[in-house]
Amino acid sequence: MWKEKWIQHLRNEKNYSSHTEISYLTDLTQFQQFIEEECGEFDPKQIDSDLVRLWIAHLVEEGIKPRSANRKLSAVKTFFNYLNKIGAANGNPAEKIRGPKTPKKLPVFVHHEEMIRVIDDERAYPDNFEGQRDRFIIELFYVTGIRKSELIGIKNSDVDNYTKTLRVTGKRNKQRIIPL
Repeated sequence: MWKEKWIQHLRNEKNYSSHTEISYLTDLTQFQQFIEEECGEFDPKQIDSDLVRLWIAHLVEEGIKPRSANRKLSAVKTFFNYLNKIGAANGNPAEKIRGPKTPKKLPVFVHHEEMIRVIDDERAYPDNFEGQRDRFIIELFYVTGIRKSELIGIKNSDVDNYTKTLRVTGKRNKQRIIPL
């Protein structure tokens, strides 16, 4: 009952992507199953921070990677924030819990010379519309650093030829202006 309303809340009021909705629903279902195994029932008013910590420890023992465990914890925090908002919980037992530390990855980058070779490789881009489009996409990614989802969402109205800028819409419909 609460899960379905929570997902509607994420979709309609928080503007979460469908991918996030599916992931969060899966995460919450796993949390619910764990709580039911530990306590016999899933009653949000009876869940405390010790149970949430126990679940996180269980995830780590099961070999869940820190990034995934943190996303699962985020889903539970978001769920309890929603339950508090509608009066179905007494506080957020996950609020002050920190997830496992994630290793910092250095960004992978392409050297300028390599990128020039990729862009100038005539064999990669046939002399037709598709070839020109593909080359433009590669150049746009390289020059602007936009995400794939942002590229897919670009419309003609997002390009300002006068100011030579591009408006992109990112996660949660956040917009930014990128110089071209």
